Amino acid sequence: MPTNPDELYNVLKMIKEGDPNQNNIADEVPMLVQNTTRQVREFMENFGIAMDPSGLQYVDYDTGEVKYGPIQPEFKEA
Repeated sequence: MPTNPDELYNVLKMIKEGDPNQNNIADEVPMLVQNTTRQVREFMENFGIAMDPSGLQYVDYDTGEVKYGPIQPEFKEA
């Protein structure tokens, strides 16, 4: 299990570029999320980003500050 964004990226890249189902076709989709903020919120919480239901604001666990998510570096990293 990946424990940080870099490890997750490497695992997803390995899935995409590898052939886990061994069918010799590059048809792997490493991660899929429906177009809903709930799934994005749940995903981001794994990286310490607690988001509100709109998916735009979140509470920084370290500082307790409410921040606007889309402009934070953590969003780009995740």
